Amino acid sequence: MSPAPPRRAAAAACVAAAALAIAALTLFPVGNAPRRPIELCLVCGERGLADAILNVVLFVPLGAALALRGTSAGRAALLGAAFSAAVELCQHLVPGRDPSPADILFNTLGTALGFAVLRSAPGWLHPSPRRAAGLLAAAVVLPLALAAAGGWLLAPAPPRSVYYGQWTADLGYLAWYRGRVSAARVGEVPVPSWRMERESPRLRALLLAGAPIRVAGVAGPPPLSLAPVFSIYDDRQREVVLAGIDGEDAVFRFRTRSTALRMDQPDLRVPGAFRGVRPGDRLRLAIARRGRGYCMEGNAAGACGLGFTAADTWAVLLFPSSLPAAGRWLVGLLWMGGLFLPAGLWLRGRGQALAAAAAVCAGLLVLPLATILLPTPPSALLAALAGMAAGMLARRVAGVASPVRPVSAGDGSNPS
Repeated sequence: MSPAPPRRAAAAACVAAAALAIAALTLFPVGNAPRRPIELCLVCGERGLADAILNVVLFVPLGAALALRGTSAGRAALLGAAFSAAVELCQHLVPGRDPSPADILFNTLGTALGFAVLRSAPGWLHPSPRRAAGLLAAAVVLPLALAAAGGWLLAPAPPRSVYYGQWTADLGYLAWYRGRVSAARVGEVPVPSWRMERESPRLRALLLAGAPIRVAGVAGPPPLSLAPVFSIYDDRQREVVLAGIDGEDAVFRFRTRSTALRMDQPDLRVPGAFRGVRPGDRLRLAIARRGRGYCMEGNAAGACGLGFTAADTWAVLLFPSSLPAAGRWLVGLLWMGGLFLPAGLWLRGRGQALAAAAAVCAGLLVLPLATILLPTPPSALLAALAGMAAGMLARRVAGVASPVRPVSAGDGSNPS
């Protein structure tokens, strides 16, 4: 029997799987926030750049699957655009989703990128020894550069603007804390719940220096989701600092360079910091920077050494605040492994593998010295090495020794 029918079926299955995965990720509800009006801009919203990058990445597998099936480049781009348009139309019916014409453009670019990567696979999967050495060097250096860029993006970046202190603010998109604040300070500067035009430059300097934040008041009922207890916003309604409570957890987040560039903004948490605190109890929340990390303390518990490592740099693209700490840790390990997996594709011999592993570990250990990142934990180092090993295994198991060839009309398939 000819092998063409199984190959055609496998290629079609890849296309269907990519389409189903995209639908699953883009068409489930994400809350009941009011729908924003459709904006005719390329990078819209507070995290528009992160959304644009994710929209490109999301459609890369679909483009690769279409190339594997033998679809022409032009038709693959049209199919990607059509499927993206269908998704955007369906999002009008999904709570919490904000369809955007710009998404169609970025999804189409992702389809084209995936198509190009797959079609060029024989060239980069079977390079000459000299080219393989260059690809390996790039596969080691580029992930380290991405991690360094993530460290730069996660640095504090309070804006030069007029600040407003806010006590238990009802912001609409967050829960409202039903307790009461009696005093709040940044360093030695009292921060009342009103406009602070004259003190704004000094407050910005204190926040950049990591001055301690202290909040005192009377506790309310534990909120079901994040509720700000003390926050600073500016005259453009941008969040500068937020200290709040999520259930029993203390939460702290600050405006970072990633936020300023319209990317996502992770937070720092102390689980159980307000465990057992009842309405009417005295409320106490303190935050201070210690070196590259932060100390945070609530009524019941506190912790130091809070901050971000190289394994947390994924959060500038997408940070699900509802994801538990164990889930974030797991995503961080997968991120580290995925960054360095390509390096394994071009490793040749034990000596080269040892040299590449040493370079990766050295880079990840030195990286925090040049950024605000905390020291890279052993688990992240092991995940990076495991990613390289997975690349080597994939090269052997998938039979990369034979070039990747799309299903073609010569195989008895329909190239459309």
